[in-house]
Formats: sequence, C-alpha cells, structure tokens
Amino acid sequence: MKSRWGPWVFHANTWTLEYIHNGWWYEVDLFRCKTSAEILDWLCQIHEKPWTSLEDIGHLLAALNDLSDGLQSKVCSGGLEIGPIKWEELVYKTA
Repeated sequence: MKSRWGPWVFHANTWTLEYIHNGWWYEVDLFRCKTSAEILDWLCQIHEKPWTSLEDIGHLLAALNDLSDGLQSKVCSGGLEIGPIKWEELVYKTA
C-alpha cells in the first residue's frame, strides 16, 4: 500500500496524514475529513498555511484520492454530496 505522497505520510495506526517539511509539522485526521465540505475545508486550511506550496496541496489531494480509491466517486460524484467516507471500510490501492 502506498503511504507517502511528497511530504505527506499516511499512518494507518492513527488514520492520519502527516506533513513534515522544512521543520513544519501538521496532521490531518481522516476521521474529521469524511464529507466533501470537510475535505474542501482541510484543503483550504492547508493552502492558507505560509509553509505549504501548491505542490504540497496537490500531494494532499493525491493522498486523499489514493486512500479513498477514488475521492470524487466517494464524496461528490456529479457535484452531489455522496459521503460520508467510511475510511475504515475502504480497500486501498497498492503502490
């Protein structure tokens, strides 16, 4: 199973994505990231941090997409709210 996307690392024991880069540390709790609104909120929140880059945001989105085995189909297909994501029930893609 893939567990790293750029500076983001997935920790299965805590269901978190951890960001470590240039001395900065941040953690996204996947259980607080289950609906399209919550996911967008996290993406926007991380985007506003002065220590993240657009590439970091892209890596976070890729991590969420890979871990959910298709983020759009799980939370917002066709622009409609589908979620919430049940992270603990998902089958992950392998690297």
